Amino acid sequence: MLFRSARAEATAFFEKNPSGAIARNPDDMICGSPETVLRVMRAYADAGIGLLICGLLIDVENRAPLRRSLTLLQQEVMPKITGQAAPRLANAA
Repeated sequence: MLFRSARAEATAFFEKNPSGAIARNPDDMICGSPETVLRVMRAYADAGIGLLICGLLIDVENRAPLRRSLTLLQQEVMPKITGQAAPRLANAA
């Protein structure tokens, strides 16, 4: 399944960039399917967290996972959190 690779991608990123990110391993992150991300974000909201700053892993040698993550966040997660339709993102190279 497509989303099983999220944790593997994060692990590979940290092995390649051991000090290049705020998070140091996948357990420091919210990663997984849009449903998983939404469930965890809602749990934070239910616990009283009012602001969540999102960061994404960026491997400049392979931007396809970043594009996929941004698209899923935009189209599958954010509309369900905000209750609004997702705006269209500009196509970034």
